[in-house]
Amino acid sequence: YWTELFAVEVRSYLPRWFKELRAHLLEKYDFGDNPKYAGQEATEATRDILSHAAYLKAAERRQWPGNQILACEVCSAIHQYDSIGESASRQWGPPGICERCHRVASSEGFAPRASLEETQQAVLGFWELTGVVPGQNYRQKSYRSVSPAMRRLIAAQLASTPRLQRLPELMGVPKWRDVLVELGIVGADDARRTMGTGCLASDGHECRSLGERSVDDFLSSNGLAHEVEPLYPRDPALNPSRRLRADWQLGDGTLVELAGLMSRRPYREKMSIKVELAEKHELPLLIVHPGELYDLKTVFAKWLVPTPETSLQYRKISHERSSLLAPTSQRPAGYRLR
Repeated sequence: YWTELFAVEVRSYLPRWFKELRAHLLEKYDFGDNPKYAGQEATEATRDILSHAAYLKAAERRQWPGNQILACEVCSAIHQYDSIGESASRQWGPPGICERCHRVASSEGFAPRASLEETQQAVLGFWELTGVVPGQNYRQKSYRSVSPAMRRLIAAQLASTPRLQRLPELMGVPKWRDVLVELGIVGADDARRTMGTGCLASDGHECRSLGERSVDDFLSSNGLAHEVEPLYPRDPALNPSRRLRADWQLGDGTLVELAGLMSRRPYREKMSIKVELAEKHELPLLIVHPGELYDLKTVFAKWLVPTPETSLQYRKISHERSSLLAPTSQRPAGYRLR
């Protein structure tokens, strides 16, 4: 994405600029005696610069001001959120979490070491927090679609989660799914299919994937009446045989679809037909994307009974620490998240 965006911006003068920059690198830096090796080094250095420049060019279009000092939502560290790389922005969305918390939350290499019991409790803690069955690579999932409050909780949970790569080996089981069975997150009889895991929700409804179970369990636990796999109305052009079904129908008639396989072309085409069908027959339709599974309270806020939000706690920033990191005019208003 970044490379394509940058190429559009500078295509007219890129060849000349690339050659000039490469020549400058060869002249300024000692890449060794071998001219071929020196050329390769200069070319790689130039590509790195181009890649970063693409990110900076795209950052100009962002919806938040640059060069700002911010307190991290997780650890309260004062940082410039322009220092956050593009991969962190893609995973976590708008600014608010410092680079260190990004690394620890998203990378196994920076994760702390802990006992087997502590690691198991961390996996269970993520499941209890989000209601979503954690996949083996749930550290690398995208959480940019969740609300700011839930994003902070998920980032804090992952930042304190130990390394997970060797958990199956430590528990003496062959696969990650067996870890989930041992922890009681999924049932031993749940059937693994080509596309998803067939399982039962807490209310006994059959689900074709763990994502569907997360949504169904959420609806049940929040007292939202729902019907499983309701039929779409017959339509001569779009649904002549009346075989199309939604995933759920709420008590007020709203159809709910979990769009879990939008990367597959046949699935996208079928979903577009359902959307067109719902618009044509004036049926309320709610589409839930995989990234929104971690914050279903926000997705279904319209149907939930309002509850008082937990107030955030703040404390004063240390003057000694903040004065070293930022001018007074650029600091937050004297407070940071605890």
